Amino acid sequence: MKWIAPVLVVAVLAVGAHAQQDAAGENEILWLDFDEVVDGGFVCAATGIRCEVKGKARTQYDALLVNQFARVSIPEFDADGAVEQITLAAWVAPTDHPSSYETILYKGLRDGPATQEIHFFLSLWNGRPEFKFKDEEGVWMGVMRNGETFTMPGGTPVPISEVPRVKPARWSHVAATFDHGQVRLYLDGEEMLAATTTTDHLVANDHPLLIGEAQADSGPRSYMFTGLIDDVHVHERALTAEQIAALYQRERPGKTEEAVAIDRPLPEGYDPEFKTKLPLVEAWEQNIPEDRVGGGPMVTTVEAHGGYPMLHVNGEPVYTMAMMPEPYESDELIMRSCRDFAAAGVDLYS
Repeated sequence: MKWIAPVLVVAVLAVGAHAQQDAAGENEILWLDFDEVVDGGFVCAATGIRCEVKGKARTQYDALLVNQFARVSIPEFDADGAVEQITLAAWVAPTDHPSSYETILYKGLRDGPATQEIHFFLSLWNGRPEFKFKDEEGVWMGVMRNGETFTMPGGTPVPISEVPRVKPARWSHVAATFDHGQVRLYLDGEEMLAATTTTDHLVANDHPLLIGEAQADSGPRSYMFTGLIDDVHVHERALTAEQIAALYQRERPGKTEEAVAIDRPLPEGYDPEFKTKLPLVEAWEQNIPEDRVGGGPMVTTVEAHGGYPMLHVNGEPVYTMAMMPEPYESDELIMRSCRDFAAAGVDLYS
């Protein structure tokens, strides 16, 4: 088994070049180069299908800047032909040392025990590439981390410490192929791990293809990637080791070998110093209500009571406080809630 340093797989072709059936473009059904934002999203250079962005599309170094304030997907991505064979490839540059699971490509739907449909899932675990999917019975298959090892059906588990990982703030090239049950993982154009699963096919579905995020077991977005993703490729066939190496060599000159300074996006209107005064606060200050508590002075404080912070009026506990003005729909809305209440002078926020 060969080990190598980190990097991800890609193909560089002109629009429509996939039809020429060369080593890089054969059976190519997706190529997102993220070079240009078109109407707030991106367009596949191989097929012309649209990649949608909810939130603001952000790019850096002509690559997608993945962040929690935007969702990048292809809602109607037809990959029904990619069942017996598939190739997934991309360049990645994580912001920091990746921790836990971070998604590169995910196509499926998880919505509780009754719905666990995953066509394919290319991700990192602590920076180490893995490829997995679920069969008809909802059982995980592929090459993936399990405890302190990488498990491979039909193969000997490999200690995690022996598996190479991508480097923070540097470009890495990752690719995975599935060929009638045979799974191979590549890093920087060289084979890293391989195994033969107990099924000879993937289970296609019509759910969106997500880039840079997946779903937790019950459905919420999870396993977010933080950093840059570029030149995402999907082929309806398993490229050979020689073709994977050729793709890597073709794209390597376009990616700097130096460390890249990756931006950390913040939601629009975010005030890190909480100096923004909201209109509702200004209006309240113009018409402060009179004290109607028994005609005497009223002093409100937040103090511990029974081990919990509680509102006290004139030294007496009144009620516990928990404020959640936004339902949990996104990290951005929660951050805006915190910002607004801090700007309004609220010291305790749950």
